[in-house]
Amino acid sequence: MKKATILYLALLLLSGLAIANTSITRFVAVPASDRVYVRWSASVESNLVRYEVYRRVENESTLSLVATVQPTGSGSSYEVADMNVARTSPMASTSPTPVGILSTRYTYILRIIGTSRIDEMQTSLVYQTSTTRRTWGSIKALFR
Repeated sequence: MKKATILYLALLLLSGLAIANTSITRFVAVPASDRVYVRWSASVESNLVRYEVYRRVENESTLSLVATVQPTGSGSSYEVADMNVARTSPMASTSPTPVGILSTRYTYILRIIGTSRIDEMQTSLVYQTSTTRRTWGSIKALFR
């Protein structure tokens, strides 16, 4: 009986500790021509240390840190531009690629780091790149 009472009291004490009390109301990744914008809004930010944005490329297990963002207070909106998506897509290889559209699925992870807790959210998108806009020959052909 005493062990159960001690455990119950310990749980009550732990539940009163300061944790990341953050409410994310929107988390999206929006593709652009040569980058991806990661956007989120927080209606509440309490006991928050920082945000970390990571990117994972389809069929890979490694995460790449895109940005670390300091919180600015409740009701804030944030935007991070991932400028390295073209470099991580299959198009970045040195082998010749066929003319057309290449697609890569990216997963973005928002890590919410509080004083004593870490939470995560994720969103995915398919990023499409035209191989023709990446060659000098295609640019010259536009002016012929």
